[in-house]
Amino acid sequence: MTTETKKTQETNQPQDRLVKINKLFDQNKSRRRSSAMKEYHGNYLRIDNKKVVANLLQKNNDSTIIFCDTVAKINKRNKVQERVLLVTDQNVYNLNPSSYQSLRKIPLIKITSITLSCFEDNFFVLGVEKEYDYLIVSSRKTEIVCCLLECCEKLNKKIDVQFTNNFNYRPSEGVVRELRFRSTDEGVSTEVYQKKKKKN
Repeated sequence: MTTETKKTQETNQPQDRLVKINKLFDQNKSRRRSSAMKEYHGNYLRIDNKKVVANLLQKNNDSTIIFCDTVAKINKRNKVQERVLLVTDQNVYNLNPSSYQSLRKIPLIKITSITLSCFEDNFFVLGVEKEYDYLIVSSRKTEIVCCLLECCEKLNKKIDVQFTNNFNYRPSEGVVRELRFRSTDEGVSTEVYQKKKKKN
């Protein structure tokens, strides 16, 4: 591959993502005008040179950082935690934002679904096979979804993307919660309801 060809591919990649994500989202989710016009850059934090990150990627045979940014994670106690979401060609990592130590690794092949509401909000849930799910808040949710779909497609892994205003997720083992979204005069209301623990 020539340098010119490589540059052209890198230049076209954000536009390709923009077309794909607009097609997926426009008919399913209300979007702010600024969201539809955003450019995608992927590796926002530029932590490639951090030794702890380089060692982590080498250990798990990751070759490329696809996306990296600070997000808000809602934990099992419904508390908001700042985290770094790192997506590679093989895995999704939940990193400590101070030390960049890995708090959880999710192989892409274990992600079964991504669920979002139909409103203008920044919530989404990553469904994980035989593990607990992730409730994440990010203004770059559309780019994250697009990155995950592209990476899984290369691994011949299909992810079910759902848009619904009422759905369940698992914040921890044996626990099921219900998320309800509704439109109000003040904006979008998000409510969390505890369901009974699943019996083993």
